[in-house]
Amino acid sequence: MLNNQTTTNFFQAPHAVAEPKQHIPSKPAIFHGRDSSVEEISQLLCNEATPRVSILGPGGMGKTSLALAIVESPAVQSKYGSRCYWIPCANASSSALLLQLLYTQVCFARTAPTNDILSDILAELKHVEEPTLLLLDNFETPCFPSQGTTQAVDDILFQLHKCSRVAILLTMRLLGKTKGPCNRIKWHTRHLQPVSKEASRLIFHDVYPDSKEDPDVDTLIAAVGHMPYAVVLMAKSGETCDFTAKALLEEWKQAGTTMISHSGFPEENMNRSISLSVNRDFVKQNPDALLLLQTLALLPVGTSMDNLRQWAPNIKSLSSAICSLSSAALLLQSEGHPMTPKILSILPVVQSFMHTTGQIPEEVRQNAQKACYQFILNHISQCEAHPRDRESIVIAEDRNVRLILLNSEPISLDLHLKYLLYFSHASRHWQNTDISEQGLSLARKLGDQKMIAQVLFALALVHGRKNAYDIAERYFSESYDLLGKFTDPESTQNTLECGLLLANCRHLLHQPPQVIIEFLQTIPLTPGDDFQRSLVKRNIGGCLRINGQFPEALHTLQEAKDLFMKTGHLDKVAATLSLISDAYYLSSQVEKCLASISEAREVAKSSGMTKTVIAFFDFKHGWFLFLLQRDMEALPIFQECLSIFESGGQLSTVVDCFMHMGSIHARQGNRDDACVAFESAIAKCTELGDTVEGRDKIMLLERLKEQVVGDSRVTNSA
Repeated sequence: MLNNQTTTNFFQAPHAVAEPKQHIPSKPAIFHGRDSSVEEISQLLCNEATPRVSILGPGGMGKTSLALAIVESPAVQSKYGSRCYWIPCANASSSALLLQLLYTQVCFARTAPTNDILSDILAELKHVEEPTLLLLDNFETPCFPSQGTTQAVDDILFQLHKCSRVAILLTMRLLGKTKGPCNRIKWHTRHLQPVSKEASRLIFHDVYPDSKEDPDVDTLIAAVGHMPYAVVLMAKSGETCDFTAKALLEEWKQAGTTMISHSGFPEENMNRSISLSVNRDFVKQNPDALLLLQTLALLPVGTSMDNLRQWAPNIKSLSSAICSLSSAALLLQSEGHPMTPKILSILPVVQSFMHTTGQIPEEVRQNAQKACYQFILNHISQCEAHPRDRESIVIAEDRNVRLILLNSEPISLDLHLKYLLYFSHASRHWQNTDISEQGLSLARKLGDQKMIAQVLFALALVHGRKNAYDIAERYFSESYDLLGKFTDPESTQNTLECGLLLANCRHLLHQPPQVIIEFLQTIPLTPGDDFQRSLVKRNIGGCLRINGQFPEALHTLQEAKDLFMKTGHLDKVAATLSLISDAYYLSSQVEKCLASISEAREVAKSSGMTKTVIAFFDFKHGWFLFLLQRDMEALPIFQECLSIFESGGQLSTVVDCFMHMGSIHARQGNRDDACVAFESAIAKCTELGDTVEGRDKIMLLERLKEQVVGDSRVTNSA
């Protein structure tokens, strides 16, 4: 259906399938030696209008723990309260994934979603009325992205920085940098140092209470550099193995690196501590524990207990594996939330160690890749019948699957391409093209024309939802040409779908309706398929209507409606009747216009459409009556629609309802009621965010209100 409403609706909702929001964790139960840092940074966050604080340091130094303690501090809680948002960036390996994560964590559906995810995020943050804090944790991952550029991430960060009521607290491993990211921002940078000897001793004793009388603890914690996580690892090993500090120290010396000989390399110090824990007998001699550790090192966001069985089906005793890794302080288990499952994961510094020191066998990598394929395959049949269920399941593991697909050497090019293609479609609601682009590269390498066409189609959908209609049109066009070379029924159906979307793109690019009509008439159809014929006829009728050829448009749309009715597609019957009502109105056939939109509403109601969808047909009926100045018939329709749209969160249409009600009151001389309606519309407009639509509507409403006030002044003066 080639009208703005239909085309926009199709390309909308690029991020409507929301990922599960990750709740901010509590600071560790064992936390010592950072009180002064908590106090200092808390004061920075509370005393400045929009502070920008970066906490830098090597892995294992306790940056995340410090940040969580700062968020929990009374001063920060007093100023920011529930408006503290945790953005766990350890898995945001590209600027697109960073944006998706930000949207998930900070957007609360207060503003109407657009096709620009960054604009949606900024619309939320620029219109907060109270101080808000973003905790960007483990920002080294997006700062050094595996896809895209550092500049793209810097640009996102700079846009966040420009939000006037938003404070930023950022943690990041150094990785060769001495300053925070984005040099356009003036940071309060704090380089986190090891904790004091006294704090290290408290940490060690809290983890290993029986060590309190051990005279060699101070020597051991000095050897590991007073790094909090290194101290925890050593203490946990001592507690589990019943080792003295002297025995642990001997192990440390045998491992080779000490604080004295490598004082300039805290990362090496940390890795040595992790290595000792990984190589403990109770870990190394437990194949399930090793496999769990290696598998979690491949899953950047961890996974739930249920999904872990799919990633690592060869683990025989999961409870034993969890016990061993917990005993070595290598495993994290989320506290859980009433609505979300408990997540198993390992710290980013442990993941980094596992990768950089070659701790993950190729067999485990290949098994994870096969598990990734199987994970997707298990839900393909379900997605056909229940696409939303499929999407929610795929979303839960999206970043894990994405990392494996992008960074694995394919076991089989054909198999890998198959799942890249599937995942491209599963992810097409988001503005990420990395999977599709890799799929396109593989498909071209294989020379599989059908696969190339399907990946091009997926890329076109993503770009269409980003309003990049010129790029989408190019991909749709190439896909359409390739699909047209095949004559099997599935390819014919795919060619039709691609052709209709290509026509929509060309309409949005303002190509002449007659050119689009000529293209639509060339789309190949399956002989005898009335539904395919009806889709093409409806699009042609829409073009004829736009081109001002109303008799031809009405004839073609009526044919499309009859075919939809014949094939039992009542929802499309209702939508086509709505188009017919437009054509009748534009050709000044008022009564037929009203009859068609009334029929559309009845068909929508009988087809089982939702109350909100039916209300759109009511609204259009009211709009026609309003245009015909049949105000007393239109007013109750707008009033009834208003409550439905408000409950459904349809902000833009709520604004339109108030605006039309205000205009009706103004025409009837009810100036006070008109002003109230216009003011209500303006108030709702502010919730649309800083968008072109919002700004334009506010300007229009201000003019309408001023006209009413001006008329009132003239009357009073007279």
